[in-house]
Amino acid sequence: MRRILRAVTLGLLALFCSMSPVSADLDLIEINYNAPGALLLPWDCGRGYRVTWEPQDHWAHGKAGGIAYDFALPEGTPLYAPADGIAHFLTDERPFETNLGHYVEIVAEGGTWLIRLAHLRDAQSGERPVMAGEFIGYSGRSGASAAHLHIEFLVRQGARWVQPDYERMVELFGRPMNEYVMGAMIAHDGCAARLTLAGDVQVPADGWRLGDTVELRVPVRNAGVEPFDLRALQVSMTHPSGASLLADIEEERTLGPGAAMLVPVSVRPPLAGEWRIQRVSYQVDDLVHSLSVEGLFRVDPSPLRALGVSMPTEEISVGDTIALTAWVENMSDEIIRVDDLAVGGLRPDGVPWTAHAGQMTELLPGRISAVNLSGAVIPQTVGEWDIRWIGYRSGDDDLLFGRLNQSFAVVGPELRAARMDVYASSHSIGILLHLINVGTAPVAPEAVEVWGWKANGEEHFSAIREDIASLAPGESTMLWIGVPIDPKEGTWRLVEAGHWTDGNYYRIPLSDPPTISAALLADLSREDDDGF
Repeated sequence: MRRILRAVTLGLLALFCSMSPVSADLDLIEINYNAPGALLLPWDCGRGYRVTWEPQDHWAHGKAGGIAYDFALPEGTPLYAPADGIAHFLTDERPFETNLGHYVEIVAEGGTWLIRLAHLRDAQSGERPVMAGEFIGYSGRSGASAAHLHIEFLVRQGARWVQPDYERMVELFGRPMNEYVMGAMIAHDGCAARLTLAGDVQVPADGWRLGDTVELRVPVRNAGVEPFDLRALQVSMTHPSGASLLADIEEERTLGPGAAMLVPVSVRPPLAGEWRIQRVSYQVDDLVHSLSVEGLFRVDPSPLRALGVSMPTEEISVGDTIALTAWVENMSDEIIRVDDLAVGGLRPDGVPWTAHAGQMTELLPGRISAVNLSGAVIPQTVGEWDIRWIGYRSGDDDLLFGRLNQSFAVVGPELRAARMDVYASSHSIGILLHLINVGTAPVAPEAVEVWGWKANGEEHFSAIREDIASLAPGESTMLWIGVPIDPKEGTWRLVEAGHWTDGNYYRIPLSDPPTISAALLADLSREDDDGF
């Protein structure tokens, strides 16, 4: 038997704007935030697929400007329009390590919402009206290293498509937004199902404390006239804080016609408080279905109490290590041993960060302990870093026992690429970078470097520009970096840019999706041969 338990805590999501242009020029427009809830899932009834990436994963890796989710669809899965609208079939030819590949953008809701489905199998072009449920292509792996479906949502703001207000998106595809967490099995509601629930999900006992494993019982019945194999079952739960929790069991069970059974599912909640059971998803043979359910259980708080976090200074410089001290009181009469103690929060750009003790910690009974923590990342983003939670590691689970409302400032220089244009010829790639210092201190880079992969995907390339002028806060500069290439090797893919300052490398994030002026190298090579 193989059981899988995933606990997901939902952080606040940061605004991250997209600058893709549209034809209209409207300054004020009313956005219907109920529209995403009425969309249709873009795959067949009876099929369900797991969430593999959430919006914050895309933002942390610079892979989306809107609200985006990835789903584990195998290549060749039929896809259908989630709404009525105008479908634009496109191919992303940006020379990056990964891009959108073949994709379709559906402009819906009177031109106020854009729904992007990416990494399709087949290339298509042009535009046409589509109706909800109309076939639009097959899922694939174009522009990506593995097959999956990328779905992204943007709204119109004047002449641009920008990120929607996440907190106003209450539902998506008829489900609450907080159900779309890593590992969640997403299937249609209302499809004809052979498995039914024979009652509410049962919680046999109470008095659970944070850190305990809660045992659930799911009563199921075969409503059909043929036996079937129940291959997987998932229970989803939510917390008043917005956190979501999934409990999975993958163990094949055979149910005869009319047969019923109680399926045991274990879950270890990461937060104290009330947990509401709201959905059961399951796989019968090769089909996946989803059912709404009701259930409730409570988890009592940990005997640990968070008193706060202190720091040697109120400010941390870019490139320094985050050093914190967490103050924790053990209110029990026993020693509590935790595998690791951690605090975390959000960077100014909305990406989560954490700091850890990095070792087992003993918390003595009736005592206040000071635990030193070190940041898991070196700060490169200037601004206020929020400290939101404190928790500890127990086995494979992270358990949060306190909420914090603190912050610290990161100061120093920070370079961003306000714009990047790439120009290709048969013998070279030219990269034009518009850099701006958005930090609080001057920066004098020793060099700016770009790197990526050659067309064979096995060798990397890099190019360096060293004559960089010092930039005060708010100042910008334009840099041209040339990369020699062999046209017979095809298209090379850029991965990222960075700068070297005081011997350290700092990644340069792109605040907007770059505008690329690149042509296929093979075509350019043929033009050169023909004398153009």
